[in-house]
Amino acid sequence: NLGRKLGEGGFGAVYRAKDTSQDPPAECAAKQVKYEKDAGQRAATEREAAFLRKVGAHNSIIGLFGLEIVDGHENAACKKSAWIFMEIATGGELFDRLIDSGSLTEKAVRPYFAALLSGVGAMHAAGVVHRDLKLENVMLTSAGGLKIIDFGLAHEHARDPKSGAVREETLYDVCGSKSYCAPEVLASSGYGFGVDVWSCGVALFAMLLAFFPLEEASRKDWRFTELLRAQEAGTATVDCVLGWYKKPNPLSRDGSDLLHKMLTVDPRRRATCAEIVRHPWMTARGSKLWGRRGSAEPAAA
Repeated sequence: NLGRKLGEGGFGAVYRAKDTSQDPPAECAAKQVKYEKDAGQRAATEREAAFLRKVGAHNSIIGLFGLEIVDGHENAACKKSAWIFMEIATGGELFDRLIDSGSLTEKAVRPYFAALLSGVGAMHAAGVVHRDLKLENVMLTSAGGLKIIDFGLAHEHARDPKSGAVREETLYDVCGSKSYCAPEVLASSGYGFGVDVWSCGVALFAMLLAFFPLEEASRKDWRFTELLRAQEAGTATVDCVLGWYKKPNPLSRDGSDLLHKMLTVDPRRRATCAEIVRHPWMTARGSKLWGRRGSAEPAAA
């Protein structure tokens, strides 16, 4: 339904649609990417659909229903378009949830973050790095869950032909949203899965403290230089950032420690998804972080 736009981004628009192959027809989302002026957009959309086929079965990742390439159509607005049909998430962006509420409590954030991390961990296990994780690319469902969307910048690492293990390649292209980009991305110094951990750390920082730690993690931002010096001197990341604005640290010791481990400038020392899952903040007593086995349905906040 071209009259019911759900959202729009740099690569296309998303509309409300119905899957008429089901009885009764089920609501879904249809992402349109036009390729009439740029043939590369068609290939990029096909790659995005391939990523969703690989990882979209996870509860925290938007599911794929189908891909359609439309060269000609009676409606001019539809021709020369690649369409991805996906699950629909009607709860809005996680970013909007933050804007509506301001900063969230650690208890309220924990189930969202646990579900996000579970999805990212599943991606990495499948060899996929997202490279554009941000609050705007996490949609909420009507049931209170969340879905990671927009795999347009994702990359799949190859597997060893003998062992089948993922071989982490070194990537150099600069992509993603600057406020969420890891320093090694902006510096083109070579990076891997750790860039998604940094982006998740920025998202967690914003949810808990209602602002971003950096404008961008490069020497163009004086804050980054100060953060690098502070980390080299052994100062915790949250204390460093809040110190610039003479704000007290409202977070628990475990919450501050987790953010420090995720926002470590040196990617060799940055926590992995597997390490974050075992962190005391994630395993806080009385916290129900995970749904049924193999799912990432967050508990009620």
